[in-house]
Order: sequence, then structure tokens, then C-alpha cells
Amino acid sequence: MKGLGNYSTANKPTEERRVGKLVMYRADRAMIEFPGALSYGITAVPFRAAGIAEGEHFVLIVHRLRGAIIDVPRVEKHAAARPPIDRKATPKVLVRDGRKLSTRRDGR
Repeated sequence: MKGLGNYSTANKPTEERRVGKLVMYRADRAMIEFPGALSYGITAVPFRAAGIAEGEHFVLIVHRLRGAIIDVPRVEKHAAARPPIDRKATPKVLVRDGRKLSTRRDGR
């Protein structure tokens, strides 16, 4: 049977994104750190190609298919957060309509 539950997406590659911090360069290695105190030493080539300096944050992008890595992991600079959207907050109002109680936004 096709398309049962979570099994329908088993043949589609997934993209895993992990944010980390480049601690330091040591010769041709990059010492990186992920949240939760996980530290690794990996090749520095993708970090230098992306222009990531020591102490900066990065995003490691890995494509997987059924748990196996199917592409070369990619490194990108971590972008700054977007500014918040400027909008007016509208409070919710309780409305009694006959026997039931519902909520709506106050449009004043």
C-alpha cells in the first residue's frame, strides 16, 4: 500500500540545518562548536571559502536520504535576525452568541 503514514516521505531527501560557532583555525583544520557543548575539528576549506572568521556563527547544511548523507555538506554564514514586523496588536474579545462563547479580534 502506498502513502501510509510517515512512510510516504521515506524516499525524499531531507535538509538538516545546524547552527554552530567557529572557535578557531588550526593549520588546515577548523575547530567548531555546536550548542550543547559538542565540539569537532573538521577541514577548514568550506569555512574559508564562505569567509567565516573565528568567533562567527555559521549554518551547516546536510542533505540526507534515509539517514545517509547524499551530498557534500555546505557551510553558510549565519544571517542576522530580521527586524520585527511593525503591526498593531489587537486584543481578543469574548463574544456570547446565544449559548456558545467565542473569540474574535477587536477591530476598533
